[in-house]
Amino acid sequence: MPSSLDFVGKTLKCSNLLASLRCFLLLVICSITVLSVQCETLDRRTLQPLSSEDISRLLTIQDPVKNVDPSNPQSHLSKILIPRAAGTENNTLVREYIVSKLKSLNWHIELDDFVGETPVGSRRFVNIIATKDKDASRHVVLSAHYDSKYYPNYPENQFLGATDSAAPCAMMLDLAETLNPLLEAKKKSLDEGSEDDDETGDTTLQLLFFDGEEAFVDWTDTDSIYGARHLAEKWGTSYLPPSNSVRHHMTELDSIEHLILLDLLGAPNPIIRSYFINTAWLFDSLASVEKRLGDSGAFAYGDDTSMTAEKWTSYFRPRTTATVNYGYMGDDHVPFLQRGVSVLHLIAEPFPHVWHTLKIRLLPPPLRPTVRTSVTHRRYALSYGKDRPAGDHQRLCIGNTRKLIAWIYQIDEELMSAAGGFSLDQLMELAGLACAQTLATVYRKDVYPRVLVCCGPGNQGGDGLVAARHLSMFGYQPTVYMPKPGGKDIYKRLQVQCENERIPFIPPSNDVTALREALQRTDVIMDALFGFSFKPPVRAPFDEVLPILNESRLPILSLDIPSGWDVEEGDTLKVGLNPDVLITLTAPKKGVANFLGRHFLGGRFVPKTLQEKFDLQLPPYTGSDQIVELPSAKLQAKR
Repeated sequence: MPSSLDFVGKTLKCSNLLASLRCFLLLVICSITVLSVQCETLDRRTLQPLSSEDISRLLTIQDPVKNVDPSNPQSHLSKILIPRAAGTENNTLVREYIVSKLKSLNWHIELDDFVGETPVGSRRFVNIIATKDKDASRHVVLSAHYDSKYYPNYPENQFLGATDSAAPCAMMLDLAETLNPLLEAKKKSLDEGSEDDDETGDTTLQLLFFDGEEAFVDWTDTDSIYGARHLAEKWGTSYLPPSNSVRHHMTELDSIEHLILLDLLGAPNPIIRSYFINTAWLFDSLASVEKRLGDSGAFAYGDDTSMTAEKWTSYFRPRTTATVNYGYMGDDHVPFLQRGVSVLHLIAEPFPHVWHTLKIRLLPPPLRPTVRTSVTHRRYALSYGKDRPAGDHQRLCIGNTRKLIAWIYQIDEELMSAAGGFSLDQLMELAGLACAQTLATVYRKDVYPRVLVCCGPGNQGGDGLVAARHLSMFGYQPTVYMPKPGGKDIYKRLQVQCENERIPFIPPSNDVTALREALQRTDVIMDALFGFSFKPPVRAPFDEVLPILNESRLPILSLDIPSGWDVEEGDTLKVGLNPDVLITLTAPKKGVANFLGRHFLGGRFVPKTLQEKFDLQLPPYTGSDQIVELPSAKLQAKR
């Protein structure tokens, strides 16, 4: 009779993939969680040169093999590497082991426990949520599933799923142990007030161990990723209490900076790709670190010459336009991706040739990749803190507004003068297109198809009408709400363009009943009510409209500046909208320097002559994009 170790779902031969994986985890978490670089920006980092002292330090760290060695009965991998289908006794044993190890490291544990219907009947599922600092409002999430594939009969029911995903779970526990002293020291520094970076203090590492990833019969939308679907839905409707570091209407999902999902990892000779543009810098940085170390000979070990500077090869495929957003394969990340969470999907593709088969190979990991792992992740941790993107959010906002307050009208006049050559129609078209692109970037149309575009009577409302037309052409279902329509000829022409696109309008009225009804059929709100020239107080009918929009708890995207905010002072009256996303036009404004949501700039129409004349500080745009995401705002108060 074969032993359980003879039935390993995928070959667990710890080749250089294991090294590359652990290196990636540590470099990402050390850098984002411990050093807390502003990770929502798409800017590239430039790594510091690798010194001989750095290499020496990296080569002398603790051996990471012991916790992922299947021949060691006390290793994390050995404890997890048993048949553990969802709802079984073994699944409970593995869960209890994971929880006990993390509790011993002083991590906060939450269990998402629920019963779901499956093709084989009702099953209990339990997601494990481990958070190092439960008081932090921002999370870098590392995730994998801990269940194994369900089979009803012997010997298939002895399936272990070594890389699907026992090995990733073991590596996550190893990662928690490795980083724990650094995270403890960081928290102590914050508690004592010696840490001067508010953003650092409010970001923590969170580990998610999903249950029920595997299908019980055949993979379908309803027979798969039970735990991930349940948790994403739960967190999407769980609102955090407002505080200095939590913006209004912020959900548990909003607290996730990046979700990093590990799957199908551990087989030899993998191909690892980058799939999503907003996490491409993580992938690129890892490839850069790997190259620097490989070329330096740091991967060579003992008498093995396969990892010398002349012979080593990378497992990370260079990014191409063909791989952008190609990663929509079924896995635990999908329900989070559908809700706008930034995802890095770390998976071998094509899948290992032993995927969901019963193989009898379970080889202990060699030491060579261990050295490569240690060198790479420690190298990145040393360099990452120095790699902040140039220019932070407050400097961009405050620096530009000192000039713009006095000159904003002059800039518009010069743009539309004979020297500038622009017409008002052109500027509105470019601004509206940038706004539509921003919404499409953040809110997927298959999840947020119905957009309520709220337009005021000024140029801001005109931008909203243009955006509504483009959104319709993008495949969204916009509805225009105009509490008080504009009277200019251009406004009327833009309205005709929307009507020709068959975009429905809510008739202007002082009665807000129609607005309340429309919000019941809305997935996301576009705020184009007031612009930068707004001066208090908020007058009728907008004094009723703004509170209703805020109370809807729907995601809001504001144009240029949130309606009701002062362009210099922000939401001083506490009556303005509280958007999740902001698209600033021309240049960032001082009043939104402390805005905590995602902040984009759309001002690619500002010519070089005006940028130089008014000394505008504008970040570079990428490719043909009409927008660029700005670094996230610094948090304004320590916990």
